[in-house]
Amino acid sequence: MRRSSFHFFRALTRKVCPFSAALLCAVSTALYLTACGAGTTGKTQTPGSSYSAKVIYNFGASPDGYGPAVGVVLDAKGNLYGTTVYGGTFGEGTVFKLAPNGGQWTETVLYSFCHTDLNCADGSQPTSKVTLDSAGNLYGTASLGGLYSDSFCGSGCGVVFKLTPQQDGTWAETVLHTFQGEDGAEPWGGSLLFDNVGNLYGTTEGGGASDWCLGDLGCGTVFELSLSANGQWTERPLAWFYNNSDGDNRHTGSNPIDGITFDSDGNLYGTTRTGPSWGYPGGPPAVGEVFELGPTPSDLWSQSWPYDFQGGTADGATPTGGLVVDNTGAFYGTTSAGGSSTLSPDSGTVFKLTLGTNNNWNDTVLYNFCALPVCGDGSHPMGGVVLDQSGNLYGTTLNGGVSDGGVVFKLEPQSDGTWTQSTLYTFQSVGTGYAPFGLTIDSSGNLYVVAAGGAAGNGVIVELVPKVTQ
Repeated sequence: MRRSSFHFFRALTRKVCPFSAALLCAVSTALYLTACGAGTTGKTQTPGSSYSAKVIYNFGASPDGYGPAVGVVLDAKGNLYGTTVYGGTFGEGTVFKLAPNGGQWTETVLYSFCHTDLNCADGSQPTSKVTLDSAGNLYGTASLGGLYSDSFCGSGCGVVFKLTPQQDGTWAETVLHTFQGEDGAEPWGGSLLFDNVGNLYGTTEGGGASDWCLGDLGCGTVFELSLSANGQWTERPLAWFYNNSDGDNRHTGSNPIDGITFDSDGNLYGTTRTGPSWGYPGGPPAVGEVFELGPTPSDLWSQSWPYDFQGGTADGATPTGGLVVDNTGAFYGTTSAGGSSTLSPDSGTVFKLTLGTNNNWNDTVLYNFCALPVCGDGSHPMGGVVLDQSGNLYGTTLNGGVSDGGVVFKLEPQSDGTWTQSTLYTFQSVGTGYAPFGLTIDSSGNLYVVAAGGAAGNGVIVELVPKVTQ
């Protein structure tokens, strides 16, 4: 089963604003400043761009990679690393490096994935971020391919890989694990996560003990890879996801694709874009859940569901981009739909989850986006948020802004408990990028954004540098 991963983001949340709402927003400036630009606890957005933007790389034709679908990661020297779904020598995706060079950037394809038809077992079509270890090795997942290409996955269930730099400047790939179905299938999105003893954790969209989801491909897993003394990696599923079609009305979501996050106690948290399976007519919509996994002496970890999204104007719907945690244990994330913007509901939110004194998790909507061009604040955030050392949140929206090409935004906490939203940059043309879906921040506050479009239409990376105020 092969899917066009790169176009998933464009197809998922593309919206058309109602003419009546656009007319209403245009009539009253005062009205749109509160109805379009403000969140539940937010203030109006700051107009204009406070960043200068430069396209630092346009992806070209093979053997270059094309179709980046996630953000990049930074090393200590300021190099950027990422993946493309397509392109490379065999057309099945790449891992690339961008190195700063006197104000310019030099791209190197570190590895080209091979097609299973060529009897390759290295995986194909990587759709997740890479993870760096302290020695400079890269770890990631490929959504398809591997040894078991004749399995029910069709083109292979995907792999976990490692790239190791060599003395001659090349990089060697090692497959750490090939998924077979019950242990997981199609790792798609997010990134791998290290614990403090070197174990790796991740999610798969399919596979597991249930085959009711994704056209019988499975409802997904959370997995662990541990390194033994002999240098071999061993995989085990920590959790299997289910669907209400299994017949026992499980209160669960399914098909996690946005990665996971540790809390300070070693528990894992993540989101599903579907669920819960309420199992009765007229129940709340299945618009996404937050899950928690806790270590146990057995192979499978304990599983609980701290929060169910309600959708509509109650809160957000379809959480996307995973979760980040601050030093108080609060989690932050985005939903691509839902929200209570007065003139443009269902345009997405930024939310905060905090643990209350009654051991229940409470959801606060920090900002409601507005899809109308006159609002200018963007709509349908897909990539989650990034937290800086001052507690500010940064993210991107797939759509919205004055040209409906998406925006880069910042949310800043205020002393009165509200959050101020600023639109830092608005994407305005296909040639310079549109539909951003991944953001990284460096120690100087520069932002690196992955987006569609570009000179060749194969994707771009945009650098945003804060403007110096006199």
